[in-house]
Parts: sequence; structure tokens; C-alpha cells
Amino acid sequence: MATSKSTLAGNSGGEPLTVAQLLALHPFPAEYEKEKRIERLWTFDLPCTPEKIWPHIADTSRMNRSLGTAEMFFEERDGKRFGSSKPGGVKHEWVEVPWNWVANQWLTCLRIYERGFMRVMYAIHRVDPTPTGSRVYLYFGAVPRGALGSAALRLGFPSIEKAYKRVLPSLGEQIKRLEPAQLMTPAPTLDPNAEQRLKAQHDALIARGLDRACVDTLFAWIRT
Repeated sequence: MATSKSTLAGNSGGEPLTVAQLLALHPFPAEYEKEKRIERLWTFDLPCTPEKIWPHIADTSRMNRSLGTAEMFFEERDGKRFGSSKPGGVKHEWVEVPWNWVANQWLTCLRIYERGFMRVMYAIHRVDPTPTGSRVYLYFGAVPRGALGSAALRLGFPSIEKAYKRVLPSLGEQIKRLEPAQLMTPAPTLDPNAEQRLKAQHDALIARGLDRACVDTLFAWIRT
């Protein structure tokens, strides 16, 4: 396990939570807690309130694009959500377990992998208020798939940490000043079939008498 702390705006008051303390609040899934895992905890003190930073922490699609991580694809099958991506050119496939969260406070995410370097990935994103803004905790606990998976994870985590250190401090300062341009990376273009389905749903809501401005805003958000 490794931890890293990146601080803005000086001492935020109080020592950061340890991995053990964080997992006491958000326990590792019981069915995997005894498995050997690789853990990383990164902590950032930011000069903006939890209410301001939370929407950007929770919007993981935009955040991942800003971090430069491999694009993820999702589909629904038999009532389950399946994901896939190719980090480093290696195909990964997983079952996306429904998230748990409390707005402006925390979210947890569990992925059970069918293919790739890991068998399980559990993530905690937590935001606590501080006298100078907020403290963001990013925890990742991975159960590797064999020795190769373990080596790949240990090599891959530093690049993810580096990306967060590039994005989050800049984002915190931008939130203080104005609109966060750090996350203004354009959303991917939809394929024609998806575009047609989205337009049909948009027009159907308008036809039912919903306010056009509200519907337009909703679908603009969906496109992100």
C-alpha cells in the first residue's frame, strides 16, 4: 500500500485519514476483503468547498477524459452493466456493480473483472470539508490477476497519480476563480444510431409538454 499527499492552501487542519480509517468508513467488499490486494491512497487539499468540487469528482466520465485514461465502453445485458476498455492496449472487461454515494460527501465503486490485469477493483472518492476548503481522498484497492497483473498494476498506478496531481490542484484553483476549464474536454461524438435515439427521446419529452429549456439542459448533460 502507498499513500501520497498533495496540498494546496497550506495546512487544512488535522491529519488525513489513513487507509485503515478510510476503509472503516467504507469497508472493502466482504467477499474480497481477505484477498491480497494492491492499494493506493492519494489525498488532495483544495481551496474550494465540497459542494463546489463534488460535481467534478462525481462526473467520472469527464474526469477520466481530463486524466487521459483509456476510453471506457458500457452496455446493459440481462439487467447488468458491463464495461470494457484497453489501457495500455490490453483488453479489460468487467461487471460494473451499482455505485453507492452520498452527494457532496463520498462515492464507492466496485468492478468485478472477467478479463484484464485485475480480478477486482474497489474505489472510494471522499470529500471532507476543511477550514480552507476541502480534502479529497482517492482510494483504489485492486486484487490482481496473478504475478503479471500485480506487476502491471504497480507500474500503472504512478501514471494515474501523476494525472490526478496535474488535474485536481489546477481544478481547485479554477473553481475558486471561475468556470473550471480543466474539465472542458469535448465529449466523444455519438454514432448516428445513438444520436437518432437520443433525438427521439428528446422530442418525445417535448411532445409530452415538458419545458424545452429543461429538456435541452438535461440532454446536453447526458451527452457529456
